[in-house]
Amino acid sequence: MIELSRVSKRYHKGGRVVCALDGVDFAVSEGQFVCVRGASGSGKTTLLLAIGGMLRPSAGVVRVGGQELYALSEAARNRFRAGNIGFVFQMFHLVPYLSVLENVMLAAGAGVERNGDARADARGLRRPGGANGVRARAGCAARDERESSPH
Repeated sequence: MIELSRVSKRYHKGGRVVCALDGVDFAVSEGQFVCVRGASGSGKTTLLLAIGGMLRPSAGVVRVGGQELYALSEAARNRFRAGNIGFVFQMFHLVPYLSVLENVMLAAGAGVERNGDARADARGLRRPGGANGVRARAGCAARDERESSPH
């Protein structure tokens, strides 16, 4: 369950206050699928970053799985996120000199050493192009993905 109660996020920009989120109340039940849409600058990324525990709201409460995220220390929130939240960034944020497989293992906290279980789990994420996708360098895979995606 994801619950937001009266969540606001304000930024100070050039002497003015920008309100990215303004008293958002929002709930998603376990297993429910939700699509977040809106115009550029409407607060979608701010909302998702707050839910993901990566951007502290100016006000309000964010709960994931019953845990109030911003009541946790940063270290505890990072551990909670690593164990409970999956996040796909807008930008690829990959280490370009590592393979796609090594990037997945790194994100899973397994490092790039030869950890058998993590390697087996990460190999399940093969690209439609076949086994070469997980061994490709991340910089090339990200570029290939951007070039092949519809605009």
